[in-house]
Amino acid sequence: MRNALKLCQLKSQNPSNCELYATVRPKSPTTKQGMTLGQSVNIRFNRYRTKHRNGKFGAFAATANGSSGYSWDYDSEVGATTAAISACKENVENMAEQTSALILDSIIDKNGHTCNVIHITRPE
Repeated sequence: MRNALKLCQLKSQNPSNCELYATVRPKSPTTKQGMTLGQSVNIRFNRYRTKHRNGKFGAFAATANGSSGYSWDYDSEVGATTAAISACKENVENMAEQTSALILDSIIDKNGHTCNVIHITRPE
């Protein structure tokens, strides 16, 4: 990343305006369609990653509209993914309760509330 910043600064007429942005994606995605994580989801994803313990399963689920949920410290992959989806659905419900009906009906994509597992942590 430092090389990219240096290259930008060398080629730019305003080197101080150079900024780098990153996209976090699964290491081995199961489909070719990816999801770009927003800032708040990325923060939660980083929290999820710090909770991993060797010998245990964890999972991270997210929606296209920015809700997410995660699990850790499970003995099975099924348990971890089920818990992550449940946590994500709970966040979707909380978002709906805290958002005005006008915004929900007019702006937020109704199809974007589906929770999908986007990362699974497996025992090493």
